[in-house]
Amino acid sequence: MEKIEIPRLIIYSSTICNLRCKLCSEYIPYISDYQLSYPAERVKKALYELFQIISCTNIITISGGEPLLNDSTADITEFLAQFSNQYNKLEVMTNGTLKPSRRLLEALAENNKGLLFINDYGELSPRVSEIADLCAKWNIRYKVRIYHGENAHCGGWYDMALLSGVRLTDDVALQDRFAHCQTGNNPRLGLSFGLFSGKLFACSMSGIVERLGLMDDTRAYIDLCDDTLSYAQKRDYIVTMQSQDYLPACAVCCGNDGRIEVGRFVPAEQLC
Repeated sequence: MEKIEIPRLIIYSSTICNLRCKLCSEYIPYISDYQLSYPAERVKKALYELFQIISCTNIITISGGEPLLNDSTADITEFLAQFSNQYNKLEVMTNGTLKPSRRLLEALAENNKGLLFINDYGELSPRVSEIADLCAKWNIRYKVRIYHGENAHCGGWYDMALLSGVRLTDDVALQDRFAHCQTGNNPRLGLSFGLFSGKLFACSMSGIVERLGLMDDTRAYIDLCDDTLSYAQKRDYIVTMQSQDYLPACAVCCGNDGRIEVGRFVPAEQLC
């Protein structure tokens, strides 16, 4: 079986977070299964299956929730080391509130493709400097992204309006939305596949739309842990999704149209 490439993979370790951000890009405060951790063994099985199908992906990102709140992040990071010849970069995201565990630091230090991505929300992220110092001590690559003050990254956050209740139904409009999406189908990064437990979605936002209860469409994902499906069937799903004009979730997700100057908001405003 000929292996294929995917541009990017986002692994969601949980929906657990210690912040409640109003415009959270993962919509964590709004989901019904808040405080859910995805079993690490199931995530690892799905990843094993995926790497039998793909030859390479450019970037793997471990996200959440807040990935440093659960041990599965270190477990998954360790597991990914055996496939390091099949990706170019492994990012672990954090909100700058927690010190990484020794196990995670060791896993990142031993992986020359690893990087800790630290989002700095000002007073909400009190451990940014401490985390950066730890990365320097362990010789771990890291990047701090500023999300406060006048020079906030990209001028602030935007609203993807998933909860607005507005739905697109016209095929032409859906194709247009997908073609100019900056989030799940970014022209520079490509289609960002999202792994939610064993479910692989062709766009990470599709998984978020599903767990918000806004979409119930089995065509939107394939269960990589389903042993009744062959590698060929799983591969065919990915190939098919990569050739679509739009995805089911495009009906509710605006995707941040790159042609439009969208409104920007203060990052990480906390909900009561």
